[in-house]
Amino acid sequence: MLKKEYFFIFALIGLAIAYVFFSLLVIFTGGKWGRVVNKKLMTGAMIVAFCAVLNTGNIGYSQVTDPTLAPTPVYGTLAPPVVNPTYAPVYGTAIPEPTATPDPAATPDPEYHAGNVWIEPVNQTVKSGSIFQTEIHVCSDQKVSAYGFDVTYNEALISVERNYGVSGVEEGEDGFLSAVNSTEPGIIKISGFDVSGQYPGNDLRFLIIYWSAGSTEGTVPLDISVDTLVNEETNPIGDPTGIGGTVIISNVTLGDVNSDGVIDIVDALLTSQHYVGLNPPDVNPGAADVDASGLVDIVDALLIAQKYVGLIDKFPGE
Repeated sequence: MLKKEYFFIFALIGLAIAYVFFSLLVIFTGGKWGRVVNKKLMTGAMIVAFCAVLNTGNIGYSQVTDPTLAPTPVYGTLAPPVVNPTYAPVYGTAIPEPTATPDPAATPDPEYHAGNVWIEPVNQTVKSGSIFQTEIHVCSDQKVSAYGFDVTYNEALISVERNYGVSGVEEGEDGFLSAVNSTEPGIIKISGFDVSGQYPGNDLRFLIIYWSAGSTEGTVPLDISVDTLVNEETNPIGDPTGIGGTVIISNVTLGDVNSDGVIDIVDALLTSQHYVGLNPPDVNPGAADVDASGLVDIVDALLIAQKYVGLIDKFPGE
């Protein structure tokens, strides 16, 4: 591209060449083109003068690169990506899981607390007039050599069935028994000792208590207090604590959901329909809650079907 500083020079050279050419033309034509030549030369001189005015101050001008302009891209070269360090992932670093805050009001799990003594099952539903049983379990991290338990209940709704075991109590597969006093209404006092100690473990099946349900429907709390729980050196085992349970007396037969007198696959089907909200008729929710969880769900339907085909002998809530 022609630079501006050379334009004026080339214009003067061009005007000089035109002057020589037209002078020769005038000479050879005998002055015929003189007026025309003078007119053309005057026009050219005016053009050159006008260009000179436009170019005033630009002699020696050179192009300066604007530093604010973006650099010329180099095609074929990829620029490195810009990664925001705030969001850049750090691979291989595990994000710590949030720590759950334990609920202080939650019932402690007896399986993991040495010294705990509890009723099993914690909740069960029985039919009025029936004979049923509960167990006393113990958690101990050492041998148990002696114990003393008091179990209290509502004598208006249930009573101790003294025809079983020792006054209604017998030792479990992991326990031992020395003396029982079940003559006082509403309380059973049970004690035992073993000179060599017995079975440390998280879930010792220590005792079995037999009960007779009355004819009145209702809920019976079973409370247990631990007077003594010691090892061979007579030292307390853990923090001796009693955890009670609940017995619900009902006139319904667990598993007989439609109250037709039998427990069959229809009862299991009705329970599953009730669980998904189909609301089938003739469903007794009290009979469907066979695991005594307080809810009628698909687990109850499964247990009813298992009992129907003979896989289980009794429901967890019995």
